[in-house]
Amino acid sequence: MNREKIKKVREILRLKFELKLNHRTIGRMVNASAASVSRCSSPFQQQELHWAQLETMSDDEINDVLYKNKSIR
Repeated sequence: MNREKIKKVREILRLKFELKLNHRTIGRMVNASAASVSRCSSPFQQQELHWAQLETMSDDEINDVLYKNKSIR
């Protein structure tokens, strides 16, 4: 995943898990559809991760959770 995409994913995760915004609002803020926000945040919600954990994840770890369904627990 390129640097610009990972930056957008991190912002989506921050808005979702730290600020607790809904998918439609996040989508408007990052210029993405609510469905894209859902697809991006769902793997992290399924693992019951919190923002403090997500904030410290490397780009590779985020990529693994998103595209390879790897658990980081």
